[in-house]
Amino acid sequence: MSNQLVGIQNYVGALLLEWEAFKAGEASAAAIEQLIERVAAKAEVAMFATEGEQVQFKPLEHFLIGELSGGVAQVTVVRSGAQATRPDGSTRVVSRALVAVKT
Repeated sequence: MSNQLVGIQNYVGALLLEWEAFKAGEASAAAIEQLIERVAAKAEVAMFATEGEQVQFKPLEHFLIGELSGGVAQVTVVRSGAQATRPDGSTRVVSRALVAVKT
């Protein structure tokens, strides 16, 4: 088993325990957020596209609310997406950003 996988498993285990403590009222959302950020960093997964940002629609990166009319369209980001970084430095979309037609 790789060291990276062991590290991720350790963080996920800590996150599960912290979540149980949170549900019992014994932990804060900030503590859970910190663990989520550590898991994401260890797994080389990051968010992309900022809520409210206006970007060109890219079907492989965006899930569109509504319909496009015509050619190239600008859309507004409603919810960020997530992407993973591969060992060669390229990225792969894990979860497409939610976008709406620019009004």
